[in-house]
Amino acid sequence: MFRYIKIDETEHWDESFVKKLGCKLEATYIFDDSVCTYCCESTPSYFLRYAGTDIITDAREINDQDYENILESESNCDNDHYQHCWRLTDCKPIPYNNAETLDETIEEFHANPW
Repeated sequence: MFRYIKIDETEHWDESFVKKLGCKLEATYIFDDSVCTYCCESTPSYFLRYAGTDIITDAREINDQDYENILESESNCDNDHYQHCWRLTDCKPIPYNNAETLDETIEEFHANPW
């Protein structure tokens, strides 16, 4: 079953940029919970595929240039990574998923984010 988790990654962004926007940046990761890996440890890990960053703000709208900076940062880095299974307590099943593969699920997310 494919699942997703949203992780607050604000601390990984430039502090002055985040302060200027007055927002929180939350990344969405999608993974297959039927496939786990042991990364030289006794506890299993899932491979999380990065699907995008949400801008969480209640203060104001983000201007086009700042939004473009966020999109550019997304495209310039590889955020896929392994995460211990026990750390993924807030993961949720993918709603209304018609996809059969992880790549199709990520494409479906991009077309209609949840």
